[in-house]
Amino acid sequence: MNKILLVEDELIEREAFKKIIYENFNEIDSLQEAFNSEVAIKKIDETDFDLVFMDIKIPGINGLELSKYIKKNSPNCSIVITTAHDEFDFAHTAIKINVDDFLLKPIRKDKIIKAVKKYCIDKKKEPKTNQESLLIQLSNSIIKNNYFDAINLSQKLIDQIYEPSNENLHKTWDEIAEAVNHIVMTTKSLNISKYNDLELMSKKILRNHKLYTDKYLLKQEFICFIKMIFKRLLDQKKEFNGDIQDVKSYIEINIKKNIT
Repeated sequence: MNKILLVEDELIEREAFKKIIYENFNEIDSLQEAFNSEVAIKKIDETDFDLVFMDIKIPGINGLELSKYIKKNSPNCSIVITTAHDEFDFAHTAIKINVDDFLLKPIRKDKIIKAVKKYCIDKKKEPKTNQESLLIQLSNSIIKNNYFDAINLSQKLIDQIYEPSNENLHKTWDEIAEAVNHIVMTTKSLNISKYNDLELMSKKILRNHKLYTDKYLLKQEFICFIKMIFKRLLDQKKEFNGDIQDVKSYIEINIKKNIT
């Protein structure tokens, strides 16, 4: 199903967007709208949208802060920022938080059609490989602070990379690099990529040529990498805020130590 959310406080602009989308696409199953960030968050929590059109200046938290929320809680959702000329520098900042695109107001009809096709229709048509699916699941498990799931998924991912059919070392390297870079992008979305040990660990994996032919050594390195990420997630939280998942992650990471 193709699902789109329009976050725009101007009624006329929302109506124009809906008219263009309905007139040019029959594949849209759900086209919802929100006039402020509070309504948008409620809808985002209830529905897995494929694409969000987001005005930067909306009532409540601004479009950039809302984009961060979406990328954290719905990482597979594409975001297209809409902005006026005098907000261009503001919109440029949005690219740094991994929004997918931005459109300059007044927005031409063909630009809206192109965005819907690229970030919703065509995206849904592309079949995900098992490896792509595992990468997405791995990112979600990190975002949701689920340590054991992340470890298990990383092991499945490596088994997938080293299937008997993958005998080409260049292909193996490309897939290892893709996996590491995908995980690094996830740490950036969680604001923990700034830690030097995470950067050093990712570079160590990418530079260790022995890993190309040793699946079990790579698994050990990935376990260390995932464990380091979860330790940083816990370190980032100054105090316990009542999230039982934090407690579970701490126990799972430290279970072999002499903890009380």
